[in-house]
Amino acid sequence: MSVKTRPTKIVVCKFIAELPMDLWLCQISKDYPDTLFEITEHMEWAPGKTIANLRIHSNRPVKWAEELRKSDAVYQVQKVSEGGGFSVLHVVHKTTIFVELWRQTHVMQRFPIRVRDGGSTWVVVGTEANIEDLLEELRSHSIKAEFWYRNTSELGSASKAGSSARPGPPRQAGDAATSHLRVCRLRIPLPEETWGYVVSKRHPSTTFEVVSYSWRGREVITDVRILSSERVPWAEELRAVSSVFTVNELYASGEETGLRIAYEPYSLLVGIRELHLLLRTPFTIRDGMMVLVAAGPEGSIKQYIDAMRYELVNITVEAVLQTEGGRRALLTPRQYELFHKSVEKGYFDVPRRISLTALAAELGRAPSSLSEILAVIEKKLVKQFETGSLQ
Repeated sequence: MSVKTRPTKIVVCKFIAELPMDLWLCQISKDYPDTLFEITEHMEWAPGKTIANLRIHSNRPVKWAEELRKSDAVYQVQKVSEGGGFSVLHVVHKTTIFVELWRQTHVMQRFPIRVRDGGSTWVVVGTEANIEDLLEELRSHSIKAEFWYRNTSELGSASKAGSSARPGPPRQAGDAATSHLRVCRLRIPLPEETWGYVVSKRHPSTTFEVVSYSWRGREVITDVRILSSERVPWAEELRAVSSVFTVNELYASGEETGLRIAYEPYSLLVGIRELHLLLRTPFTIRDGMMVLVAAGPEGSIKQYIDAMRYELVNITVEAVLQTEGGRRALLTPRQYELFHKSVEKGYFDVPRRISLTALAAELGRAPSSLSEILAVIEKKLVKQFETGSLQ
């Protein structure tokens, strides 16, 4: 059953931001200020670690892998290709504060991310509230960032933000490129030949979380977190699926297993790529059903749903929404945690049972930083109260 659209504005924002000095790409970009570094894709490698596909535009005779290994935040570097004025490397590095903040504030990142001389440019998509939360979080971490552009009409155009996705099908006049942007939660039954359907149907009580995915030629590479109390040789079971090429185990701990799967793409993912839609990760697979959140122009979302239904895929639009519902959507996870602890400690009592300095010491934060965050929280709560929408 479809849910009526709630009119919340979605924005596409391009930021310019200074990189913190401890970030793995900051120092090398400052050592070679005329060189352009592009992160064309990244995904979670293991808890606290990310693997990035790095493209370096340079004709300099530099041993880039050796240069990158000098950073304490870099764990592994592998050269993929070289020539034609650029080098491509896979870099496993400590997960950056940017990735953590994108997840916390529920914005979606668009590639490539460009870095030159310690500065970066990147594009994110989210609600106006998401974007404001992201800016506040960046400031609280002393990261200087500002808008380059901010609009609501470019998500359907791959060329405007340097997207590496191949062009989509021809567009009709008045189509997605000029329509409103939407974020939709979709429930999709997986095709029977896919690994997700085969394995999740065998283990209907198990949750498979797709943490990240990317395209490599004609393959899709996916990192999957499996949450199950069953003792199953998951890698072996997935290798037996005909559409799967390779499976590598990343980690196994208790009831959680992490796998990297390379497999043949199916129509659900091809359509998302061709229409330049963005997917929020992680998304889940359970008992043959995939639930995901996709963002894109209204026309592209409709075109995708119509195409899948034409292929007899019974997609259900569960909701058209832009933020997680309820009280926590008003604050980011970090803001909510600080607010909850401040209430517990009596900071908002009259009279206060704890001073700002004492509270900051207990929370391990600088008083000035904590004061700014609490002021932002109070402003949000008051604003919601004034409009009568505070739950």
